Amino acid sequence: MSASTQFYLDQAALCGRNAQTATACHTRKPCMSRDLIRPFLISRDAEGNVRLSVRDVRYNSQGYPLVTAVLQDTLFETVAAARSFARTNFKAVAGQYELTA
Repeated sequence: MSASTQFYLDQAALCGRNAQTATACHTRKPCMSRDLIRPFLISRDAEGNVRLSVRDVRYNSQGYPLVTAVLQDTLFETVAAARSFARTNFKAVAGQYELTA
């Protein structure tokens, strides 16, 4: 293994990417933050109702996240009701929810 290949693999390990994409997208520049984007966003609207957004995350060729969010039509009284809806309709599991005020 060459020194440059090892550099790319080391950079991939630092920011959580796998070895297959390391040589394609890494340069000698520092990696951007790889914060986890959870697929379900639970928030309150202006009227105080709890709303659920289902998010889809893709990454462009530079490794930047492209997030598409679809706000569900259903209004919920509680956060627990929104989580239950996501589990029933989208097979959500614990740890996939992000809560905002």
